[in-house]
Amino acid sequence: MNLFSATAIALVFSSAAYAQKPSINVCTGPEGGNYQKAVFEVLKQAKERMDVKPIDSKGSIDSLDKLASGACDIAPIQNDAMKVYKQKYAKDAGNLEKAGTLYKEYVHLVCNRKSGIGRVTDLMGNKYRIAIGPGGSGSSVTWDSFILADKRYGEAPTVPLAGLRALEKVKMGDEVACMIFTAALNSAFVTTNMSEAGDYVHLIKANDGDFDTAKDERGVSIYTYDTIPTKTYPKLQDGSVRTVVVDALWVARGQFIDEKEKLYNWFLEAKNKASPEIRKMVGQ
Repeated sequence: MNLFSATAIALVFSSAAYAQKPSINVCTGPEGGNYQKAVFEVLKQAKERMDVKPIDSKGSIDSLDKLASGACDIAPIQNDAMKVYKQKYAKDAGNLEKAGTLYKEYVHLVCNRKSGIGRVTDLMGNKYRIAIGPGGSGSSVTWDSFILADKRYGEAPTVPLAGLRALEKVKMGDEVACMIFTAALNSAFVTTNMSEAGDYVHLIKANDGDFDTAKDERGVSIYTYDTIPTKTYPKLQDGSVRTVVVDALWVARGQFIDEKEKLYNWFLEAKNKASPEIRKMVGQ
């Protein structure tokens, strides 16, 4: 091989190495959900500088597990998941850093119209069975957080059902009285599937003063309250509905930040640029 050929080959390999972009792993939450869509929006903004590799996860708790194991560097999660993860699951998520808010999520508590249930406090005790979704899902995390705020919610029998299967059970009302669904306002499942079931189910009040006791590590309230206006879900509501609101957050793994601070800063820039489109996606 002559000197020219060797130099050309070296330049090719050098160029290929130079062209290879750094990558980060970002948990996405359930397929087709708003968290996954948010990650894809960030990916669009970051693609010139780095590769954002989406990592499937079942929900906030699974994402925290993946952060703890190093499978993910960054993840979108519900704010209440942090408290539940540390207290109920007794696992160490390591040194985590909150990296900004995505948007606000509302607790949609939907019950059979004939059940006589009017607000969340009616679910204390063991009279009614509630579908809270599979373990680690956003809805089950919210229910676990309610139990941390008031142990009486822990007396209610629950089933790990979600989506259409849970909704059909609530429509019949003989086995399951209510289901909980935590999401931004006007999410597709509520505006379509739940609303179509409006003759059988309705949205009830989910505000309880005991939820004010849920605090983060700085002592700041995890939950706030807001009113879902009357015409938001016409078929589901009998009027305006007061409910619990929780922030969806970006959370990053401390070791990743320490080792790849430049890459982390690039991610922060990308998620800030993506933020208007993400908020527009959920009507905020």
